[in-house]
Amino acid sequence: MKGTAVATVIGQVATAILAVWYLMNMRIIKPAPGDYTLRRSICGRMLMLGIDKCVDIIAGLF
Repeated sequence: MKGTAVATVIGQVATAILAVWYLMNMRIIKPAPGDYTLRRSICGRMLMLGIDKCVDIIAGLF
């Protein structure tokens, strides 16, 4: 079991390093400060996706 955990951690660290490297060296997308603001329409759609699963989990408790 310990080997599986070590392999998982190594894989996660390698993926994180590659993701950071890719984002730092990618020249196609350049996010602007306004891209990080919350938009009501997008938040509403995400909330609707999460509510379904939340109700599913709560229903499973009873």
